[in-house]
Amino acid sequence: MLYFVMLTGVLPTAILITFIKEIHFKRNDSFDEKNFKSDLVEISTENTKDNFIINPNNICYVSSLDNYVSIHYLSNEKIVKKILRTTLKSVCDDLKNEKSFYRIHKSYIVNIEKIDFVKGNALKSVCFLKDIEIPIPISRDKRPELLKAIY
Repeated sequence: MLYFVMLTGVLPTAILITFIKEIHFKRNDSFDEKNFKSDLVEISTENTKDNFIINPNNICYVSSLDNYVSIHYLSNEKIVKKILRTTLKSVCDDLKNEKSFYRIHKSYIVNIEKIDFVKGNALKSVCFLKDIEIPIPISRDKRPELLKAIY
């Protein structure tokens, strides 16, 4: 009797869960088993089949160019870039429940937990993120709020 229960209930459920997990994370190369949390965020695109699901803690920064965004995130200890057809405003809306993201410029959103240091003065400021050598510009009007959020 126990053998029959295993064959009809537990085994198919385990296979189904494995199959769904494989399909779900095949689209998203940012899945890292040790960093997986239930609080994934979905970045919506113009074509819903290209939506990007990621752990927000892995996102370093997001940059934009017109109707495209580049999401720079950690995957297996390396920085990876994913380009999506969406706007930065849409990404802001998708990340609005995440407290660690801040729009520091008209073309950039950063994860303030990844900021290493801020350099510059009130006229021209840039921030540097951990493990990323590219300086990210900070708007003059956003600088005081950013510094308040960081420190």
